[in-house]
Amino acid sequence: MARNNRILKEINTFKLWQFSDIKIGLIDQKDIKNLWASIEGPQETPYQDGLFNLSFQYPYEYPFKAPKIMFKTPIYHPNINQLGEISLDILFENWNPALSISTILLSIQSILDSPFLDNPIEPEIAWIYQNDRSLYNKTVRMWVKKYAQ
Repeated sequence: MARNNRILKEINTFKLWQFSDIKIGLIDQKDIKNLWASIEGPQETPYQDGLFNLSFQYPYEYPFKAPKIMFKTPIYHPNINQLGEISLDILFENWNPALSISTILLSIQSILDSPFLDNPIEPEIAWIYQNDRSLYNKTVRMWVKKYAQ
């Protein structure tokens, strides 16, 4: 019950912030532990004009264990694999119960503009990002056009 109250409080706080480029909601009104989110690609990046859908699954141990978050929209990115799994430290070893839906989604949105290249989940994409930014940007725009519009 405490988990459900925490999730509801985070949803309500998120809605008060009125983000125009990030939305969230319940997948099923009777199931508080499963949410959807959508993130617009940041302006001035190759992800611009894309809309990316994600799913949140909250474990029973939340907030002491991070939610499982997956991209449902295919995306070309060094920190997101083909299954939609996200390599983001705050979702694993640097998880902190003080983090919320808002901070998680803002962090995910920020890696679209600035990927973490120290330990990418897609090393080939990270290599292209570092060594041929033009090809990387072109490929991202192609994926956005194909999957995220």
